[in-house]
Order: sequence, then C-alpha cells, then structure tokens
Amino acid sequence: MPQNTNGAHVKKRQPYANTDTFTIEKEQDNAQCYCVMGSLAYSTHSPKKPALALLNNLLGGPGLNSRLNLAVRERYGFAYQIDSSYSAYEDVGYFSIYFGTDPKHLNKTLSLVKKELKRLQAKPLSDGVLNRYKKQMAGQMLLAEESKINLMLALGKSLLHHKKVDTLPEVIERVYAVTPKEIQDIANEIFDESRLSSLIYKSSN
Repeated sequence: MPQNTNGAHVKKRQPYANTDTFTIEKEQDNAQCYCVMGSLAYSTHSPKKPALALLNNLLGGPGLNSRLNLAVRERYGFAYQIDSSYSAYEDVGYFSIYFGTDPKHLNKTLSLVKKELKRLQAKPLSDGVLNRYKKQMAGQMLLAEESKINLMLALGKSLLHHKKVDTLPEVIERVYAVTPKEIQDIANEIFDESRLSSLIYKSSN
C-alpha cells in the first residue's frame, strides 16, 4: 500500500463502476409514504455542471416557486416537503427527488412529479422564465456566501477538486451563460426513465 510524505498509508482510489437502475418498494410502520428517485449525473469536472445545477434549482430547489413545490404542495397539498438535489463528486454525481406524502396521495404525487419532468423534456423554457430562475439562483449564492462555514466548505471543495478557487462572479457568470436548449437537453438525458431508480417506503398502516 503506498504511503504519503508523512509515512501514512494511502488507500488507492478505485475507479467508479456504473450501477444498474432499480425500483424498490418496501412497507414500514409509518404514517406516511416516502419516496426517493433519481439517477447518476455529472461529475464536478463536467462542463454541464452549471446547467444541471440551475435545472435542479428551478425544479426542486429552495425557492417557493420551484416547479415541484408549486405542482405538488401549493396546488394540491399532497406533500409538506418535496425537493430535488444535485451533488457532484470527483468522477460522478447524482440527482435525486424526495417527497413524503399520505398513502392515498402516493400514486398521484408520483404522477405529478413525472409530469413536471416530462414538461422540462418536451419544451425549452422561454428566455424570460429562465432569466428569472438565474437571478434567483444568483441571489441564493450571494446569501450563502454570508455564512462563513458555507464559504469555507466551498473554498475547500474547489481547491481539492480543481486546485483553484473560482470567484463568485465567475460562478454566477457560468450560470447566466446557460441556454434554454441546454436545460432541455440535460432534462432529456438526466430524466430519461431508463436511467431513473426509485426507493419507496409505503405505509403498512
């Protein structure tokens, strides 16, 4: 086993091996049903990372105007919490959607989620709509930088992965460079049903 300059053993990193998609349903003694669905996504080095980050933000990010929040929670009250997330690592990333709902609303909530994914696949967003989400994401990043812990974590990750630190204006500039066509193309790739896995905990009550 190789050693670093301090004489400590260093575990050799194994290259990432792809995984098969799956659909798993289990019953638990819960009042609600819980669902996580998602797919593999881009690594931190991918040029598509800014576009997927923006797509994730508009689909199920922290804003109250995210598409999943409006379609599922605000319109029908089917879920108290519904969101999506995208995490990028050295050689791979993952995209996921999470929600919890009453057993009687599970199938309808799943249908609404898939409907929103297909909407983003079928038609590109207008420039005006996408620009509103870009401004919202830029504002979120500015607020996040006020947290010193978040700032230090972001700086550390940038140094580890890229050997440099991108300034916030540089990151925002990449977000503003994303086009509606890029959002649609990435939606068709990441949201492809053949790539999606799901884990559902159904209520046994």
